[in-house]
Amino acid sequence: MCANFEIFYGPLTSPMSDIPLLNFFGIAVSVYNVVLMLWLGLTVLLNAERRVWGVWLAGGSLILGAIFFVSHTIILQRGLDYPDWQFAFWWKAGILPAQLLPYAWYIVMLWYAGYWNDADNELRRRQKWPLRLVTAGMLLGLGILIIYPTAAIPFYYGGTLEVFTPLSNYYKPIIGTLGAGFAGYIVLCLMLSLDAVRRPGPTWRMMGDAARKRAGPWLVGTSIVQLMVSFMVTAAIAWVLYSLIDGFEFFLYRRTWNILAAFDLVIAGLLLLTVMMLGQATIAYELFTGRSMPRRGMQNQWRMVLILGGLFSLIVAAVEAVNLPAMHTMLLMTILIISISAIIGQLVWRTRQQTLTEIRPFISSQRLYDNLLDEVESGEVTDLQPAFNALCRDLLGASVGYLLPLGPLATLVNGPLAFPAGRDVPIRVGVLSRFTSPEDEPIPVDPKTHSDAAWAIPLWSRHGLIGLFLLGNRWDDGLYAEEDIAAARTAGERLIDTMASSEITRRLIMLQRQKLVESQLLDQKTRRVLHDEVLPILHTTMLSLNGPNGNPEAIQELTTAHQMIANLLAQMPGASIDPVEKLGLTRALKKLTNDEMANQFNGTTFDFSADVEEELNHLPAQTSEIVYYAAREALRNAAKHGRGRDKNRPLNIAISGKQSADGLQLIVKDDGVGVGHSTARLNPNGAGQGLTLHSTMLAVMGGQLRIESEEGEGTQVVIEV
Repeated sequence: MCANFEIFYGPLTSPMSDIPLLNFFGIAVSVYNVVLMLWLGLTVLLNAERRVWGVWLAGGSLILGAIFFVSHTIILQRGLDYPDWQFAFWWKAGILPAQLLPYAWYIVMLWYAGYWNDADNELRRRQKWPLRLVTAGMLLGLGILIIYPTAAIPFYYGGTLEVFTPLSNYYKPIIGTLGAGFAGYIVLCLMLSLDAVRRPGPTWRMMGDAARKRAGPWLVGTSIVQLMVSFMVTAAIAWVLYSLIDGFEFFLYRRTWNILAAFDLVIAGLLLLTVMMLGQATIAYELFTGRSMPRRGMQNQWRMVLILGGLFSLIVAAVEAVNLPAMHTMLLMTILIISISAIIGQLVWRTRQQTLTEIRPFISSQRLYDNLLDEVESGEVTDLQPAFNALCRDLLGASVGYLLPLGPLATLVNGPLAFPAGRDVPIRVGVLSRFTSPEDEPIPVDPKTHSDAAWAIPLWSRHGLIGLFLLGNRWDDGLYAEEDIAAARTAGERLIDTMASSEITRRLIMLQRQKLVESQLLDQKTRRVLHDEVLPILHTTMLSLNGPNGNPEAIQELTTAHQMIANLLAQMPGASIDPVEKLGLTRALKKLTNDEMANQFNGTTFDFSADVEEELNHLPAQTSEIVYYAAREALRNAAKHGRGRDKNRPLNIAISGKQSADGLQLIVKDDGVGVGHSTARLNPNGAGQGLTLHSTMLAVMGGQLRIESEEGEGTQVVIEV
C-alpha cells in the first residue's frame, strides 16, 4: 500500500509542502510568534516591579518560546532535505523548549496564583502532590534528552522519516510509553495550570485581587487554547506511534506531509492566539510583572507591535516565497526597519503631545493673585474644578472621582470636589481607620455605598491625613498603574493645598482690609473729636481763665476734656495688657466669664483635669493667645445668638478641656437654640465671621476649629491644637 502511495503521490519534495500558500502562511505565523514572544519576554523582564524568580521564569519562558519558533521557522524554511547535522541542531533547539515550556507555564501559573505566598493555603494543599508528579515527569524527559541527545530526532532518507532511531534499535517496547508519557505530561501541566488560575490563592500585590479578576478570563482562555493544542499534539503522536507498530520507519509522501504542514499551521496559529491573549493580560492587567504597565504609551506600543510585527512576518514570508536574492532581501529589510523607526518616532511624538495636553491644566498658571483680589469681596475660593476634571478624565481615565478634604485643612476648603461635577459625594467613608501611615496603599471600597467609587487613596501631609481621593473603575475597565496612583496622590494633595492656601490668603487679605478700615475709621474719629469737640472746649477754657478772676467752671471743663481724651485712648489698640500672658489660658477664661460676661449666662461651669489644665497653661504664647480669642469669640456668639428670639430663655455655658488623639481640645458648649444643622460651616460673609478669622489663625498654627450643632440642642465649638 505504501508503494501505491509513492507511485500515486510521488516522494516528498523540499522544503515543506508543495502548496505555496501553505508554505507562505506557515512561515508568516511562525515569525509572528517569534516577534511577539520575544517582545513580551523582554517587556516582562524590563518592566517588572520586583524581579523575583517568578518574573525571571515568566520572561525567560516567553524568550524560550521565541527560541522554539526560531528553530520551527528554520525547519519550515529548509524542510528535511539538508545535511543531518544542521537538521539535528535545529530539531534539538526546538525539542528542548517543547519539553520545558509546559512545565514552566504550570510553575508560572502556580506562582501567579499565590501557591508560594502562604505556607498553608487551599491551593497549596490541592496542588502539592500533582506538582511533584509533574516535576518528576519533566526531570525524566530531560534526563532522556541528556542521556540520548539524538532521541526523538527524526532522520529523513529519500521518502521516509525514521523516528526515535537510537531507541528503536534496542528498546522498541518503550517507544510507545515515551510518546504516551510525553503527551500525558503536556496535558497534565495545562489542566493543573487551568485549575490554579480558576481557584487561586492569596495575593499580596496592590490591586492584586482586581488584577486576577480581570486577567482571569484571558488566562483561562490561554490555558484552554493550549489544552486544545496539547490534544492535537497527542493525536499527532498517536498517529506516528500507530504507524510504527510494524516497523521503525514513518513513511512520508507528498499528501502526508501536506497534511502535517496544515496541521502544524493550525497549531502555530492557536499558539499565536495564546500569545496575543497573554500580551493583552500582561499590558492591561499586570500579569507576571507585579504591577500594571504604564498606561501612557504601553498600550500603544503593544498595538504597534501587533501591527508592525504582522507586517514584518508577512514580508519575511513573501521574501521566502519569491526567493529574493540576498542583496534585495537586505535592502527590503533596511527599508522596513527605517519605516518602523519613523512610525515609532511619530508614536512617541503623539504620546508626548497627548501628555502635554493632559497635564496642561496643572502646569498652566491659575492666576491666583488676580483671582484672590477679585474673590475677597465675593467670598469664593479659587475654582479648581476644571483641573480636577482633567485629572480624573484625561490623566487617570476614571469613571468617577471624589476629593474629600480632612483634618485641619477641611475648614479651609470650600467642600469636596466631584467628577463628573454635580455628583453626590459619599457622606460616610468607613475606611479612614485603616490608614495609618503615608506608605499605605490604596484599598478597595464598596461602590454601592461610595457613589460608584471603587478605590480609596489616602492623602497625607507632615501633619497627618489631609484628605481622601476616591476613584471609580477606569472607563476602559483596566487597572490603575502605579504611575496613575502616584499622580492621583500627588495631584490630590496639591489641589487640597492650593484650595487651603488660597482660602488662607483670601481670609488674611480680608482681615488686613478690615483692620485697615478700622484704623482709618479710628483715625477719622480721633481727628473729628479732637477738632470738633476737644479743641473748642480747650479754647473756651483758655478764654475764661484769661480774665483777672478765675472761673471755677473752667476747672470742670478741663476735667471733662481730660475724661474725653482718656476714653478715646482706652479705645485704641494696645491700651490693655494681654490677660493670657498675665494669668494663663484657663484663668484668663475664668476671669473673662466672671468679669466681662458676668451677666450673659445663667450658669457657667469649668471642667479641666489637672494634667489638661497644666498643658493648656503651658502652650506657646502665640498659640495661647489665638486659642483665648477664639474661645472669647465663641462665648460672645453664644451670648448673642444662644437664646434666639426668646431673650428670657435660660442659657448655660460649659467650658472644658480634654486630650485627644491629635492633641489638646478646648470645648465651649452652650444649651441654646443651636444653628439649625448638624455640621455648621463657617461663613466668611455672614454670622460667624469672627470664628472664621480665628479658624484661619488656628489653621496657620496647625490647629483647627469646628462647630457641632443641632437645632434645639445647643452648640459646641471645639478648638483643637
